[in-house]
Amino acid sequence: IPQASAVVIVEPTTQKTAAELFADFVGAPLPPNLKQSAYASSDLRFAIVLTGLGLNEPVTSSIIDDMPRDIAFAFSPYAPDLEQMVKSAKAKGHEVLMMMPMEPLNFPKDDPGARALSTLNDDKTNTFNLSWMVERALPSATGTINELGSKFMTDRTKLSNAFKYLKDKNLYFLERLENPDSQAAAAARDHNLPYLFSTIVLDDIPSEEAIRKQLLLLQSAARENGSAIAVARPYPITINILKNWLPLAEEKGAKIVAPSSLIKSQ
Repeated sequence: IPQASAVVIVEPTTQKTAAELFADFVGAPLPPNLKQSAYASSDLRFAIVLTGLGLNEPVTSSIIDDMPRDIAFAFSPYAPDLEQMVKSAKAKGHEVLMMMPMEPLNFPKDDPGARALSTLNDDKTNTFNLSWMVERALPSATGTINELGSKFMTDRTKLSNAFKYLKDKNLYFLERLENPDSQAAAAARDHNLPYLFSTIVLDDIPSEEAIRKQLLLLQSAARENGSAIAVARPYPITINILKNWLPLAEEKGAKIVAPSSLIKSQ
């Protein structure tokens, strides 16, 4: 899977599968001349989600205090002081998401933890685990994002049970799309659950050159589609680059927005 592509805001009425979404948007070539793209700089909207927050409390506290308020934060449910940190992030104006650890294809090599959603669990167990993930972050959290999940996301029945819970809690789901066989878009449609996806990861390679390249691809995706979402980790190099890049992007007219603002009206 390419490390970057466009983001699509999928309405629950869409009939496209994950594979079709990939065919539409993954691996699209960069525009030969950005000035000829469909959207002017003043029309571009970006959302950036920092994931894995909460596991290192000093780092998380620093990021909450220092990052622009429109950067969204996704917290690990395994964070030791989750309730206080999500409240602090919300009070600073950040949109809060909860990470949902899920079973990957290469489990147990990649282990999402004891509370992960799994195709090996019955629905009652998965709902119990999901409630444990989410309830402590309410009402601060407004959305969720998967952590791993390349196996779990292919099981529409298991996803449907989880997405019914999210819908009942008035949360949206942002998929970090890793598997073109994912059934998440279809399961979200089943429950009219607000759904977003992105395949842009800024720092899979945590070097300055690689991150800046991903930011260029993020801008290209937004120019092609009007908006784009990227996810990133709280690496020091990522934080430093974003602090420098965000003001420059906004000076050129781009708008840094919360992911929820990109959800289309139903």
